[in-house]
Amino acid sequence: LYYHGEGLKKDLNEALSYSLLAANQGHDGARLFLAMLFLKADPVKADDFDKAVEYIELVADKGNATAQYILGQLHYDGHLGYKGLSLKKDLVEAIKYFQLAAEQNHDQALLALGKAYFEGRGLKKDDLQAANYFRRSAALGNPEAKKRLASLERKTLH
Repeated sequence: LYYHGEGLKKDLNEALSYSLLAANQGHDGARLFLAMLFLKADPVKADDFDKAVEYIELVADKGNATAQYILGQLHYDGHLGYKGLSLKKDLVEAIKYFQLAAEQNHDQALLALGKAYFEGRGLKKDDLQAANYFRRSAALGNPEAKKRLASLERKTLH
């Protein structure tokens, strides 16, 4: 509420304070919220980056598909596209976390697996498997998956 100013005056310090309190009491949503705040900082501080990864791992280990996807992305690219620190790339770990999230029909994880199959990065190149994952992600409404599936289908028709 404080972060977006919904019904209350926007106050990032209050948002951070309440989120830290909730995260320390084990609230997974607060942990992911804080992790993303820490990772979006410019520049990212080393302690904040480590805490963000710790929070994401805690939530991912509980089976949260979004956290599993985020952790997969951190291992796949080393970062989430934000400036600052990064993890060492580990494609085996990335694929593991993408698969865990995909088993729960996480559209971004399904897209990520499709890309991995399409590019042959972390998985053996396989356009049929790529199309399968793009199709599943597209069925969940993912616009990028729809575009990639259409492009792949056009390519295979020619």
